This record gives sequence, structure tokens and C-alpha cells, in this order.
Amino acid sequence: MAPDNCNGSSDTANQCEPQHRQSSYASSLVQSSEPGQLRGNTSLRQSETYRELASMIHESHNGPSKLLLLIVPIAIVSRFAGLPAVAVFLLNMIALVPLAALSIFTVLVLTRNAGFWGGFIRTVFGNAIELTLGITGLYHSEISLVQQMVIGSALIYSLFVLGGSFLRASYGKQNEPFSKTKTAVLSSLVLVSSFCLAIPAAMATAADKEFRDGQNVGTVNDPSEDVLLLSRMTATVLLCLFLTYLNFRFLSHAQLFPKNPNAAQFNPETRIESTLDGIKYASTRSLVLSFSFISSIACAAICASSLVTSIDAAVQKLNITKSFIGFVITPLAASLAKSVAIVKHARSERNHEDQRMSQLDFVIRSVMTNILDTLLVIIPLLILLGWLMGKPIALDFGLFETVVFLMAIIVMTYLLQYGKTTYFEGCMLMGTYVSIAVAFYVRPESLEETSTR
Repeated sequence: MAPDNCNGSSDTANQCEPQHRQSSYASSLVQSSEPGQLRGNTSLRQSETYRELASMIHESHNGPSKLLLLIVPIAIVSRFAGLPAVAVFLLNMIALVPLAALSIFTVLVLTRNAGFWGGFIRTVFGNAIELTLGITGLYHSEISLVQQMVIGSALIYSLFVLGGSFLRASYGKQNEPFSKTKTAVLSSLVLVSSFCLAIPAAMATAADKEFRDGQNVGTVNDPSEDVLLLSRMTATVLLCLFLTYLNFRFLSHAQLFPKNPNAAQFNPETRIESTLDGIKYASTRSLVLSFSFISSIACAAICASSLVTSIDAAVQKLNITKSFIGFVITPLAASLAKSVAIVKHARSERNHEDQRMSQLDFVIRSVMTNILDTLLVIIPLLILLGWLMGKPIALDFGLFETVVFLMAIIVMTYLLQYGKTTYFEGCMLMGTYVSIAVAFYVRPESLEETSTR
């Protein structure tokens, strides 16, 4: 699975490789595949991001994470069996890892022949675990937890995953080049989206200060109501921006994302076909995949509910802060399979001089599209769903959280403008994320409550 689609991302940009060259990774795909013609949409088959996306998710689903599926039934019954809250919390957190891999895998296969709306479908349902966690948090009125989880997800990709990818791609080399031109559109969109999300938080901070100073006495509206209205309007704008990006990517400027004419020879979808080779008819395969997806989401909903309801007790027993769970642990459980797959496929020993896109280009695009999935789809949907559910949630993440988030995005964008990287830059990014994680670990609960109000 191309890294940028490992969560069902909308990006399907393509890599052009010379006819006479074939990477060791592509060779492994051919060696492990069965002969046969590839079904489905030709342009989608030629998408290098879809090709590697399918393979990477196949490896994640059929690798170590598949063994973790054995924990899922134990995690489901743990809450009803009266196990300690810490055990319930840990079991359900671990159970989310294989469920995320399974849900993404089934969505990718089901939407492999999708057209324009395929990007949106893969973005929403490819991030079904994150959405399930967010909706469950809203249902249990854990508004701060939901806000922290979505920001934590963006922090993981922008700092830890990107840093790990830089480290793996460039270790032992003088530097590792990548195309800054091909990342310009997405990096700009990430930066603009981040600033849009920061506006309600800045307004809330200013309004709160004025309220404490008595400067807005006699105003008609409650400042929190104004922030909530602004958040809902911003969420709508971000969703429209995402649809505009899909139009830009797939329709109006598709020439900016050229397809790989040699992609069909690698034929990785045969690995997916071999996964279902015991099922004769395509309609039956789709039925099995649909059932697997629905089952994974149902199990994830149960595990998410058990996880959320056991957090308070786990915080006391484990002596950790609730913000550490929201910003670090929960996003890590939901995105671990995707993150490992991205970093694993970051390194390439090939010469990039005659290539239009390197392996690291895939990784960078993947990181940014995963962030965009969160900023342009997941967060706006949770804001609007909270409105419908009567659980008002605003884009007020708190001053500290907003500053940390914006700085992470700015640092990521800054490092992407040079067109090359070294392992030291990867270490810096990962070290920055660890420092942020420690800050949330030691942060007093009183400051959390004051920041998030």
C-alpha cells in the first residue's frame, strides 16, 4: 500500500519507473504473486500509490498485527467479566491495532475500482477507527479526549512518522533527495488547513482573557457560543476545501499527478486476489469483505466504548495524565499499523536520477495526506456530528495544544522545502515528538482543565 493511502487516503499520485529498472520491493511483489490479469479500472491499477498501498496493507494485515486479532474477543469480554480497569484499558487499546489494519485492508479492496468519490470513501472509511473513537468519545461526553486525539494523530504523522521515515531513508547516506515540487501542493494545503483550525482557538483564548478582565461585560452573546459557531462554519469550509482538492487532484489538474505506465507489470493486486483465492465469485468476495469491514467496525466500537469508560480509573492506577492518553496513547493505537508500514517502506537503494518519484516521495506524500485526512475530514465530521448529537465540540484545543500543533506543522513544512534530508533531521523530528509526549505526561491536570475549559 502506498504510504499515502494506508489509511484510506485520497492521494493516489503515481510513480514513474524506467522499464529496465525494477525495485527490490516491486520484485518481491511479483515473486509472491500469482499470474493473472488484473481486474478493475486501468487508471487505478496504474496508480503507484494504490499499488504500494495495497501491498503494504496486505503485509500489515497478514503480518504481526493479524496475531493481535486473538486479543479482540478477550478485550470485548474483559469489561463485562469484571476485570480490573487497567486490564480493560490495555486490552482494548491493543485490540484497536489489528482492527484498524483489518478495516483499512477491506476498504482498499472494496474501493479499488472507485472513481472520483473513491478518495473520499477511502478517507472516511479508511479512518473508521479514528472516527469510531471520536464518536464514542462524543457519546460519553469526553469532549477534551476527542479534541486531544485528533491533534495527537496529526502530531504523530508530522513529527514521529516523518522523522522515522527520514531516519530510515537516509541513514548511512550523505543525504536522501526527494521532489520538493511534488510535495508543494500538499504541504501548502496542510499549512493552510492548520491555520484555519487555529483561528477558533485563538479567538477563544482572546475572548476568555477579555472575559476575565471584564472587557466584554454587557455583550449579547456568550463567547463560547461564538467560538462554537465559528468552529462549525470552519468545519464546513474545511470539508468544502477537501472536496475542492479532490476535484483538483482527480479532474481539473490530473496531469500534475502522472500515472506510471509500467505499474501494471508489477501487478501487486494479485496478492489481494490470492488472499481471497478460496472464494470463487467476485460478488461473494465483496460480501465477505463487507462483512469483515462491518465486523471490524462493530468490534472497534465495543472496544472504543470500553476504552473510554475505563480511562478515568486507568489514569489513577497508572499515574498518568488524561491528556497523555488523549494525545499519545489513543492516536498511537489507532495509527500504529499505518505508521509502521510507512516507515518500513521509506528506504530505497535505487538511483533516483532517472526517476520521477522516489520511495521517500511516497512516504512524504503519505504523511501529509494522512494529516489532511485528519484536518479536512475527521475533525470537521466530528464537529458536525457533535452538533447533530447534541454534544457541542469546538475547535478550541487550548493555547498550549494549539501552539504545539502549529509549530509541528511549521517545522514539517520547513524541512520539506529543501528537497533532501539526512538522518539527523529525522532524529530531530522524533526527539521533538518525544519531548512533546513527555510534556503531556508531566502536565498537571489542573492546567489541562484550565486550557481546555
